[in-house]
Amino acid sequence: MRASHAARLARAAHAAEHSQGAYVERLIDELPFVPVSPDLREIRAALMRSTSTLAAMSGEGGRYENL
Repeated sequence: MRASHAARLARAAHAAEHSQGAYVERLIDELPFVPVSPDLREIRAALMRSTSTLAAMSGEGGRYENL
């Protein structure tokens, strides 16, 4: 795949709020792109926040293991 096509695929998948794989599957199966509900957006955002918090906590935990 040419880089320009890959970039277009990435932009289109992101705009449709799908992974690139899910986007291509829907294209192949000729399925419509259903918008993501606002509730799901908030769930994703909360998951990202908690993942970031856990990553920060685990990074600081290593400092105390060596004491």
